[in-house]
Amino acid sequence: MSQSIQYNYNNKTYKCQVNNTSNLSRQKRIRRNVRKSNHKKFIRLLTFYILCSLIGIFIAAAVSAVRCTDIREYTVTSGDTLWHIAENCNTQKRDIRDVMDDIMKINSMKDVSYKIACLLKTAAK
Repeated sequence: MSQSIQYNYNNKTYKCQVNNTSNLSRQKRIRRNVRKSNHKKFIRLLTFYILCSLIGIFIAAAVSAVRCTDIREYTVTSGDTLWHIAENCNTQKRDIRDVMDDIMKINSMKDVSYKIACLLKTAAK
């Protein structure tokens, strides 16, 4: 499609025919395609970010949770220490400090103090 344009130069009027509508439509198509491409990249990046966040949350929850398959009760006697109790309850030969930490978490203990004849819950993993 051609377009007629008039312009004045030195008090003279000139007419010319311009065929630039195809260029304009081509430029519009290019801009539209670039916008679509950028939108797709943004959606991919957002999806990747959300997936990584969810995976991180699940991993953090799995690591911090104490998973107990069997909870047993242990009656504290005189002379017992938390180390001794952890050694007796350690069936899988884990590090004693980890077993002590699990016992403290299960029993909601803030420190290692406890009374004689109280029942402590222990986990067999």
